[in-house]
Amino acid sequence: KDPAEEVQAHWMQGNFYETQRHGLLNVLHQRCRGGTFVDVGAFIGNHSLFFAAGCGAERVLAFEPAAEAFAHLRANLALNPALPITPFNLALGERAGR
Repeated sequence: KDPAEEVQAHWMQGNFYETQRHGLLNVLHQRCRGGTFVDVGAFIGNHSLFFAAGCGAERVLAFEPAAEAFAHLRANLALNPALPITPFNLALGERAGR
């Protein structure tokens, strides 16, 4: 949607964000396979989609509290319906609050 936004700029080039040689996702790709992944602050779904597609996650729980980002996350998940990602429109934290 927005080539000026860093994550989306990577997607428009056909790449996930943070997959460079020593990037977080590259390290997880080398070390983690299958199982359950939890994406806290999922934003628009870069990490959730990578966990499902790149790490073979059996399920991904994606938490994003911001309404606009959550709507974009859901739109991205709708483009990838076969992936085992469940989105939640809420924040996770140490204690209840706003």
